[in-house]
Amino acid sequence: MSEKQTVRVFKNTYKQNENQPEYTNKKQMLYGEERDVAVWVNQDKNGNDYLSFVIKDAEEDGAKPIGVPSPPPVESKPKEEVDLPF
Repeated sequence: MSEKQTVRVFKNTYKQNENQPEYTNKKQMLYGEERDVAVWVNQDKNGNDYLSFVIKDAEEDGAKPIGVPSPPPVESKPKEEVDLPF
């Protein structure tokens, strides 16, 4: 008999386009391993709603979670030379 596992997902408040999941959860424990979970709500050709899941190995800290866009790159300006008094 297999062990029952529970998965919790939360509304993706960072969603900015249709390719990002409606629900996500980072580092969910499944069968003793950390997993990232994403869920999309889709419709088949007959208009019936269904859920599509992606479960993958958890990303390391600092990595982009499923469905969260990367922030825009920050422009770095050259540092001004400082004339030190010594």
